Amino acid sequence: MENVIVAAIFGLIGIILGVILNEVFRRKNRIESFASTVFERRLNIYEELFKKIQKANDSASDVISNPAYSEEQRNDIIFVAGLDIAEFCDENAFFIDSDLGAHCTALLLGDVGEIYLLDDEAEKQRAIREYREDYMNTLRMIEEEAGMHQVKKLFKSISKPKLDSPIIARINELREEERKKRAKNQAEF
Repeated sequence: MENVIVAAIFGLIGIILGVILNEVFRRKNRIESFASTVFERRLNIYEELFKKIQKANDSASDVISNPAYSEEQRNDIIFVAGLDIAEFCDENAFFIDSDLGAHCTALLLGDVGEIYLLDDEAEKQRAIREYREDYMNTLRMIEEEAGMHQVKKLFKSISKPKLDSPIIARINELREEERKKRAKNQAEF
């Protein structure tokens, strides 16, 4: 009789545990399914933002180097490119990180339209370099926020490509120099 009661208790505990585990796994599956959909949507939005930033950079590069534009035309071109990014970030604020959206919007709102007008060539080159660094940093942040940085690292770890050329070697040297320069600047603060 005692064995029957123990077996019944273990059976009841098994049923309750089974129901609880089933609910946990069901919710986890639902979350994973939802996360996949959200990730795909975010990826598409960030891909579009990446393209818009590249297009805006084309406009900025044109404004920086083209002597045919008046100051008003330069400002209008930059304003339109910046407005396109701002509107896109606002429309997709549910998916785009607010800090990244603000950064992308502000990228062209700086002195980009004024760079061409600088008389001092050293100052002009410094301003162009700073803008290009901001642009490249923006692309990197979009890639990281979208999760593509991790995906690319995963693919490289799987395929283990041997990408080597004089150009790649020089790019790596410049990256290392930049990394050392940033480390030195941070150490000074």
